[in-house]
Amino acid sequence: GHKAKRGKLSGEYEDGKKETEESILHEISTDSETEDEHKPKSNSAKRKRVSSPVEQDPNEAYFSNPYIKVLKWEWFTDSQKESRVLPIEPYLLYQGRIIDRPGDPKTPGKGSSFTARTKTPQSILERARADAENDTSSPVQQRSNRKLGQIGGGRVSAPFQTTPHSKRAALLHQTTSEHDLGQSSDLPEMPPWVQNDVKYACQRSTHADPPNAAFIAQLDKIKLARLLTGDEIGVRAYSTSIAALAAYPHKLSTGREILLLPGCDAKIANLYVEFANYGKIQEAEDAENNEELKVQKLFYNIWGVGATTARDFHKEKGWRDLDDVVEYGWQTLTRVQQIGVKYYDEFLLPIPRSEVEDIAATIHKHAVKLRDAGIQSLVVGGYRRGKEHCGDVDIILSHPDESKTLNIITDIVASLEQESWITHTLLISTKTSDRGQQTLALNSSSTHGHGFDSLDKALVVWQNPHYTPSTSNPSDPKPKNTNPHRRVDIIISPFKSGVALQFSLTSLRKS
Repeated sequence: GHKAKRGKLSGEYEDGKKETEESILHEISTDSETEDEHKPKSNSAKRKRVSSPVEQDPNEAYFSNPYIKVLKWEWFTDSQKESRVLPIEPYLLYQGRIIDRPGDPKTPGKGSSFTARTKTPQSILERARADAENDTSSPVQQRSNRKLGQIGGGRVSAPFQTTPHSKRAALLHQTTSEHDLGQSSDLPEMPPWVQNDVKYACQRSTHADPPNAAFIAQLDKIKLARLLTGDEIGVRAYSTSIAALAAYPHKLSTGREILLLPGCDAKIANLYVEFANYGKIQEAEDAENNEELKVQKLFYNIWGVGATTARDFHKEKGWRDLDDVVEYGWQTLTRVQQIGVKYYDEFLLPIPRSEVEDIAATIHKHAVKLRDAGIQSLVVGGYRRGKEHCGDVDIILSHPDESKTLNIITDIVASLEQESWITHTLLISTKTSDRGQQTLALNSSSTHGHGFDSLDKALVVWQNPHYTPSTSNPSDPKPKNTNPHRRVDIIISPFKSGVALQFSLTSLRKS
């Protein structure tokens, strides 16, 4: 075997051939100089190796072939502990054959050096042009050889951007840790909406409890940070990616899966790799711990305050908490914002599904009492999406007879106020009734608005009037209602509008 190794030495290095051979033989020998002091120095290395009674090398068979071996680090540490060279077979991760470079007519001949061939910028450019001419692979194949990014302790970003030549970003290389964990490189079967490249969320179903909820929660933090900082493009991109991940029915195992989902690119795949490695995303952690964003998030959670107003409260007015809002800007707030500050903590309390159903049943009951049993109602929003807890209650009312829904919104609000279900009415809109419940033309420039803005609706504060008085002060003539205040939106839709289609596909509440 050693003769074969020596025979592969090229003629270009003939001058160093003898020295290389002797080095190889000397390394193979396991005799120490102390053991050989009594032997004549004229003996060859080969005779010395054969004549010495040494222990058989356990790895001789592995190193007798011209393959490069990659071992686990534990082989080195375990060998140190055992004070001997352990067999490499249990620690072998990879071995590959060395392939000689193809012949290049431009390569200098004998006596030249690598430094001499590449010392000028012109030679480097010439070699790059030659490689580009010889490379016939497609842009997708070229990018598939790149890694998606370097995973470190800091923030991860995509090292390249997609080009018009490819719809998909490059795939992640399989790592050693994937082998150690026993993960398969095979991807699960993609759902039809992935195979057909369906981009719109309304064309696919979303799971109430997606299998990748923890990763989505991290992306939600980043999206909120982009929203608070005014990055509209970033908000749209993250919203699209989150919607696709929420609809994906499989537990993610590799970043390559993400690259197949419509609306997800290398940036999201990199973030998943970071999340899979560390259990968190540094960008999300930084956003959550940022002091400025904490203050803006506090203001953003006020009912009636958007991201722009929250940013203005903090950066322009210099407010730091709700006390600053009350002390320095109460008179500048709208009525909705004032109520949002007054019931700030209560509005942040989640509403259980059972309570949502009770609120909807009460509204439906009053609507039937005011009109007839033909009233149909549908709870939408988070409740319809299957959430166990909702932030507010959205209910749509309709009737096959359009005359029954004309101005019904004002009647319902008055009836509920009379029984103390509604404590504050923030908005009542009768835009649909004002135009005779006629639908708006497509691309209409009417001042009536579009979508829900063009419908009759009421935004109210709801509180269950039935409560048990506190026993701490039984002599109080007017005990305080301890039930939390809730946000409720009541929307009236003409039966011929597009919302009627949702009624036909969803279970309806009828008397």
